[in-house]
Amino acid sequence: MDIATFRDLVWSQLGAAIEALENAIAQCPDELWSDQSRKPGYWFLACHALLLHLYNMRHVQHHAAQLNLILRQVLDKGSPWVFKAKDAT
Repeated sequence: MDIATFRDLVWSQLGAAIEALENAIAQCPDELWSDQSRKPGYWFLACHALLLHLYNMRHVQHHAAQLNLILRQVLDKGSPWVFKAKDAT
């Protein structure tokens, strides 16, 4: 599998997961969001999912930086910094 195909697969699955989370949060009524009897609460699971996504994103960035460091050390070249993702078109 080439890198473009892999990127497109990951991008589409990540996008679908984020949209599913967005839908679940948007459709939650206030009563359920603040229901203290649910353990863990709906709000807690939503926040946990968001934080987990941010943690995983940071983890991938960390390893990409490690790979660029190795490229610099071994080949004296590296890739440019990426500020935002390319459109998945």
